[in-house]
Amino acid sequence: DEFCDRSKTEVLSSGALRVHPPAALVSSIVRNIVIDGVQHQKINPEDRKRVVVDFSSPNIAKELHVGHLRSTVIGDSLCRLLEYVGHDVIRLNHVGDWGTQIGMVLAYLREQVAEGTFRNEEITVANLHRVYQVTAELFSVCLSFSFSPSPSLSSPL
Repeated sequence: DEFCDRSKTEVLSSGALRVHPPAALVSSIVRNIVIDGVQHQKINPEDRKRVVVDFSSPNIAKELHVGHLRSTVIGDSLCRLLEYVGHDVIRLNHVGDWGTQIGMVLAYLREQVAEGTFRNEEITVANLHRVYQVTAELFSVCLSFSFSPSPSLSSPL
């Protein structure tokens, strides 16, 4: 059809679609925007929907990096487009499941404090990333650490 040449549409290994619209179509759209500006077309009020957009899910037990921005930028862009045409948008920023990571860090810190190799004063935000890396490695290679019951987890450090 006029919007895309199906022979130039690809499905990437990531599952995303790559669409190559005809140059004449892109040229026509850009020319119309330059001449007339963006034509704002609101949806009919009876077609207005409440839309929930859940985006970004970084693992908060690890450092954030630029890769986390992709989901955030795409999600926010989608929200802005939906609001622009008149939908009621609810933004949810999902930060992921962190229960296992926090449990691993707490179990490790309890063990280290009890053995005297780590002091309460050393439990700082700066140290938590290093502690998480150590616990993640222990969790992956040491069955006794990952499956040992820790009745003391409910008591404070």
